[in-house]
Amino acid sequence: MGKFTSKLILFSLIFGSIVIPLNAKNIETIWNPQLEKRQKCSTWSNRFLTAKDGTFTQIKLDKYIQMCIENYESMKNLWN
Repeated sequence: MGKFTSKLILFSLIFGSIVIPLNAKNIETIWNPQLEKRQKCSTWSNRFLTAKDGTFTQIKLDKYIQMCIENYESMKNLWN
């Protein structure tokens, strides 16, 4: 019984040290890459329109987010 208990404790420590760093946002990104894409495009679009126009409508923001999502790979190259 003692051998099993020590193995269980060791497994718990190793598993815990791997899983704990994964917070909810990281797990959500791993399971839903489209959400990450939308979040990055939303951030980029908001920054771009703020710098370009100063003020903008939600309709215009949504349009820029959609353009970013459609051209995500090219946009990602600009960010890097």
